[in-house]
Amino acid sequence: MSLNIICYAEDVAMGKRVKSIPMTKEEWRFFIFWLNVYKRYHGNI
Repeated sequence: MSLNIICYAEDVAMGKRVKSIPMTKEEWRFFIFWLNVYKRYHGNI
């Protein structure tokens, strides 16, 4: 999977305003996983 998706998930979790990137279904699942990881890490859940 793309490092770009991981960086995007971290930016979203930190509340940064970022432009969404097109993703396939598998990339979307990967993004959601990392979004949840970073939300827990940054204390947003």
